[in-house]
Amino acid sequence: MKNLGQSSLGIVVWKCGWGNVVWSFECSFKVVNGDIMENKAPSILIIEDDNRNIFALSLVLKSKGYGCLAATSAKEGMALLVDFPGLAIVLLDMMIPEVDGYEAIDLLRKVPGRESLPIIAVTAQAMPGDEEKCLAAGANAYVSKPIDVDLLLGLLLGFLKQNLS
Repeated sequence: MKNLGQSSLGIVVWKCGWGNVVWSFECSFKVVNGDIMENKAPSILIIEDDNRNIFALSLVLKSKGYGCLAATSAKEGMALLVDFPGLAIVLLDMMIPEVDGYEAIDLLRKVPGRESLPIIAVTAQAMPGDEEKCLAAGANAYVSKPIDVDLLLGLLLGFLKQNLS
């Protein structure tokens, strides 16, 4: 790893595309004595297959001071949970490709050391019984699309406070 000096600030930019549109996602970090130090803001993992939803959720969460990482499949999300131990909460779209959200909850719960990580099911399914089905599958909470931002932020704050105590 290149020593970037005694103390400096850096930004990593990920770019993803959808059609002819490219969005950037930034994650700040601090370098102290050549070691990368994690951003102290709570980080949220978004597992969602629609880049427009990733963009919108990331924008809202970053505006409130949260860090964000995104995956478009459960497999990618599991890898990020292993690689980034600072991830505090998962927002999981229940209609992702390869495995559905119900199977994904089970897979995410099997990531060593992450068994009790809060998972919030996010879905366009708003039929009677869907919330109960998500909770029975192991989600800690449920939010339907279009997302009520105040509800989501309240849930995030509640889980973060609970994890600190």
